[in-house]
Amino acid sequence: MEISKVKFSAVIDLLLLAVPFWSLWSLRFLGVNFIGALTMSGGILTVLLLLRWRHQSLATLGLKRFENGRWLLSRTALTAATIGLTLVVVGGLASVFLGGPSEASAISQQPKGFWLFLLDVTLVTWVLIGFGEEFVFRGFILNRLLVLTGETRPGRVMACLLQAIWFGAGHASQGLTGMLMTGAVGFMLALVFLTRTNRNLWPLIIAHGTIDSVALTMTWLANR
Repeated sequence: MEISKVKFSAVIDLLLLAVPFWSLWSLRFLGVNFIGALTMSGGILTVLLLLRWRHQSLATLGLKRFENGRWLLSRTALTAATIGLTLVVVGGLASVFLGGPSEASAISQQPKGFWLFLLDVTLVTWVLIGFGEEFVFRGFILNRLLVLTGETRPGRVMACLLQAIWFGAGHASQGLTGMLMTGAVGFMLALVFLTRTNRNLWPLIIAHGTIDSVALTMTWLANR
């Protein structure tokens, strides 16, 4: 069966994102620091260029207006609870059978000085991680995968799973347990995005950024 033009475009978009994403990610093997930030910067820029090329708006990926503040707060709380529960359950089981995750580069490479840490926990964490990972993975990658798998229930589950595998693999520096944890979180975030937020990314962005900021702050304070 001949692949449709729309599906062909989706495949091309995913390949055009994968090349710079994994190329930048692989620089970690050369000993380059802050690869996560570099990779996500490249991912965000690539997605923006692809959207411009396809004449698509940010709203098509989920960056759109939300109903009201109460709606945003409730959906953000639901998303945060989903992340926390997934980390506890999957992380706990994986740690028992596979050992604990390796230390994330975001923690091992934390700045020592207060002002650099403040910049890291605000600008880097919120722009490149909270916003960037949701925009690239739950926004762009999931959107393109849904074109290929279809909007049936099995198709949505498959799209969520495939982007979760990409997401988890991108955290390989945390070991197998870390990849399983982040992959599981990515899968659950995709489900929440498709079924509980009217395909609006803002609850995911805020929940993700908040949890990571709190975790990094607690780690930094514990090391003082």
